[in-house]
Amino acid sequence: MNCLRKLGIAGKLGEWLYSFLCDRKQYVQADGHNSKMSDVISGVPQGTVLGPLLFLILLTSIDKDVGSFTSSFADDTKIQRSVKSIEDAKSLQDDLDRIYEWARQFNMEFNADKFQLLRYGTNENLKAITSYKNSSGGEIIETSSTKDLGIIMSSDGKFSDHINVTVQKALNMSGWILRTFYTREARPMLTLYKALILSRLDYCCPLWNPSKSSMLCNEIESVQRSFTRRIDGMNGKDYWQRLNALKLYSVQRRRERYVILYVFKILHNLVPNCGISFNVNTRTGIHAVVPKLNRNRPSLALHMQENAFTYNGPLLYNSLPSGLRKMYDNIDPVNTFKHQLDAFLTNVPDEPTVSGKIRRADSNSLVHQIYYYCDIDLTN
Repeated sequence: MNCLRKLGIAGKLGEWLYSFLCDRKQYVQADGHNSKMSDVISGVPQGTVLGPLLFLILLTSIDKDVGSFTSSFADDTKIQRSVKSIEDAKSLQDDLDRIYEWARQFNMEFNADKFQLLRYGTNENLKAITSYKNSSGGEIIETSSTKDLGIIMSSDGKFSDHINVTVQKALNMSGWILRTFYTREARPMLTLYKALILSRLDYCCPLWNPSKSSMLCNEIESVQRSFTRRIDGMNGKDYWQRLNALKLYSVQRRRERYVILYVFKILHNLVPNCGISFNVNTRTGIHAVVPKLNRNRPSLALHMQENAFTYNGPLLYNSLPSGLRKMYDNIDPVNTFKHQLDAFLTNVPDEPTVSGKIRRADSNSLVHQIYYYCDIDLTN
C-alpha cells in the first residue's frame, strides 16, 4: 500500500484496493470436500484486471537506491553495470543484494535457478576473479548467450546465434506451408508468407540487423529467395525479377526501412530515445548525428559499434533526400512519412546478392543504392 500512497492513491479508492489485497482467505475443493481455510499472505486474485496493474506499480520501486541500470518487463528483470575493476564488481553485487532485500520486504521470492550472467568485454582476468551471488546465496552461472524478450543476446556482441535460429525456424515454417497447402497462387502464398514467415524475420530486426555481414544477410535473404521461387508464374525469373513481379522488398530493404522508421519516431518523440541526437540545417534538412568510430578500440568493440542501431540508424536516415528529413506536424505523422518513404523506395534499386548478376552499387544497402534512385516528386 505504501507504493499506492506515493502515487497519491488514497481515500475511498485506497480503502477499496486495501480490501482487495488484504485479509483474503482460500481453500481447495476436491471430490466435494473442502480443505481448511488458510490466509493468503501474498499475490493477487488470479484472472483479475487489477492484478497485473498492481504488480507493475509494485515494480516501480525495485531499483530504489540501486546504482546499476535496472529494467523490467513483466516478471523479468535485468541489471547491468560497467565492470572495470574489483570495486565495480562489488558495487554490482551490492545492487543485487538491495534488489534481493526489496523482494523480501514485499514478501516476494526470485527463482534463483533462472539467474543468468552475461559478460561483455575482453578482460578475461577480471572475469576469472569475479563472481556474483543469486538470491539463494549460490553463484550465478555464466552463460555465453541468453534469450531476452525473444532475442538471443550473445556475449560476443554479435547476433549470429539469433539469426541462425530465426532463419531455421522460418525455413521450418516455410516447409510446413508448402507441405500443408496445395495452392501455389500468388495471393494465398504471399498471405501465408507474410503472416507466418516474414513476421519472424521482421521481429526486432532494427536491433539485430547484420549491416556489416554479407554472409548473414544472404542467409536471411535465402528464406524469401527460396519461398518466392515456389509461387506460380515465378518459374524462370531470377530473384530481382520475382521481387519486382510480387511487389516485395528484399528482406534487407525491409529491415533498413524499419530502422529508418524508428529513427523517425525518435525524432518525433514517439518512442524512447536510445542515444540518437539530431542537427537541423535550414538548407539540407534534419540530420541524425553519426557517432565517430574509434578505430583503435579492440576489434570486438569496433564490430559492436559498427553494427549498432545508434550508428546505422543515423547513416540510413541521413541517406534520405532532404524532402523526407523534416518534422511532420500533421495529425498522423508516421503514416504520412511511411507513404512518402515507400514512394521514394519504389524508385531505389533493390538488388540483393544473386549469383551471376552484378549491381552497380557496392552493396544492396540504401546507403549505397540511394545514389541510383530515379527522381520523383515527394510532395504529392
